[in-house]
Amino acid sequence: MYQLNFNGFQLYDPRLEELTIRDVSVHLAVDEAGSLSFTIDHDHPFVGQLTRLKGRLELLADGLPIFRGRILSDVQNFDLSRTVEAEGQLACLNDSIVPPFDFPADYEDDPEYEGADNVVAFFLGKLLEAHNAQVTEEQQIKLGQVTVSDPNNYIARSSTD
Repeated sequence: MYQLNFNGFQLYDPRLEELTIRDVSVHLAVDEAGSLSFTIDHDHPFVGQLTRLKGRLELLADGLPIFRGRILSDVQNFDLSRTVEAEGQLACLNDSIVPPFDFPADYEDDPEYEGADNVVAFFLGKLLEAHNAQVTEEQQIKLGQVTVSDPNNYIARSSTD
């Protein structure tokens, strides 16, 4: 069973007639932000709660989130319904700037680097730390489980732009 929520408001639940949406399209992908779009009628009880670029839209499948994102556009149609388009949470990485770096040279004096079990997880953590310091709480991204490792630290990572 699918459900769609926005900032604590339930927009869609198949068990409740008043919580319906239509023309739903979801694009889920690996290494991409993904997208979601739907049409919501003008008399939906929570249509007035939708805000662009603020808040979190979450699509659940059997209680588990399969899409999280933010509303990019909310266009009113001829019949007063609204067509809503959203981008996935990963697109929030476009909202920050990571300063130039050279890894591992810039981090060799960092005590966390010396004790890191996985330098890839350490590096990704530093990137997300820089991102999260520049954005709002709802745009922040938490580091998940990192399964890639570089035990010999051979992979060079740097950005001069």
